[in-house]
Amino acid sequence: MKSIGLMVAFAVLSAFSVRAEWTYDDGAMTITDGFWTLTVKTVSGTDLTVTGLTGSAAEGGEEGRAIDLTEVKDGAGVSYRVVNFGGFSGQNSTKSTLWAKKDILTEFIAPHCSTISGEYAFNQCTRLTKVTLNEAADVSLSAAAFDGCASLAFFAPRKVKSAGVLLFRNCVKLTEAFELTGSAGIGQEAFAGTSLERITGSNVPTVGKLAFSNCVKLKSVNFPNVTMVDERGFNGCSLLEEVALPSVKIIGAYAFNSCVLLDQDDVNHLLHQKIEQIGQNGVGACFMGCQGIKGEIVWNMPMITAVPPSCFQGCANISRVVFKTPVSEIGGGAFKGISPGAEIYLGRSIITTYGREAV
Repeated sequence: MKSIGLMVAFAVLSAFSVRAEWTYDDGAMTITDGFWTLTVKTVSGTDLTVTGLTGSAAEGGEEGRAIDLTEVKDGAGVSYRVVNFGGFSGQNSTKSTLWAKKDILTEFIAPHCSTISGEYAFNQCTRLTKVTLNEAADVSLSAAAFDGCASLAFFAPRKVKSAGVLLFRNCVKLTEAFELTGSAGIGQEAFAGTSLERITGSNVPTVGKLAFSNCVKLKSVNFPNVTMVDERGFNGCSLLEEVALPSVKIIGAYAFNSCVLLDQDDVNHLLHQKIEQIGQNGVGACFMGCQGIKGEIVWNMPMITAVPPSCFQGCANISRVVFKTPVSEIGGGAFKGISPGAEIYLGRSIITTYGREAV
């Protein structure tokens, strides 16, 4: 009886471990695994470009279904590779025939695929836990491809060309590190709300609005060629403690707001002589609430003649500010709430305008 039970259990396990094989129908221009049916847009030899924006899914599957494109064969047994995948969920029911089934997709495995094209490809696929693409390729991902995939914990590869607008927004289980290999800027809210710990990109030129906002586990960023951190770029990154942005020239409003572990060395390296702009449209607060800044801040930026409003507001451990280059204006709340008795050395500055509660 025990041996029979073991055989039955093995058979059940084997049934669940069998990889789905897809069938390519060149007449209908579709591929199917018997549950999902996806449309083939183009064929190049044995390489397929596939979209999920048109297609269908069988009834049932509420327990969850994967899409595993490891094996695709036609009726004659010829193998094909899915190298480019277009949107699966689209953005709403009017844009995708598969939108109604987006909540049952659990995994997307496509080891030959190097391109996710079309915006909102896996938008709001809330049960999607795993994505595997071509490890050997320079992977390209479109805007909002995984926006709202709150269960996404495994993603490979971790080297991608670019991070477009809303790419991984609110993928709260996405952890560890990413490397950006391309020369495109990081899009607005691309990683906002994720649990990433580290990110690098040697050719990235800009960090978009809210790109890493509320990445509460982000510890280290290294972008040697970034020239601009836009508004709230790292807002709320409460564990951020290693910042390498040696080429930055523009620091937007609230860029490092509430980054409580940033210290004076980080900030002094950011405030270098080539900075052209701090704050935007009369709004500052670039380092507001950065209580990890202790001791002395050195203002050494010849092109910046005004301290923007609330720039260092709430930085309770700043005890000394030294202006090596002059300013004529200190905005409202610029140094409000720094250490009681803090010393501010204006140097050659002649202040013509003090904002309310500037100091």
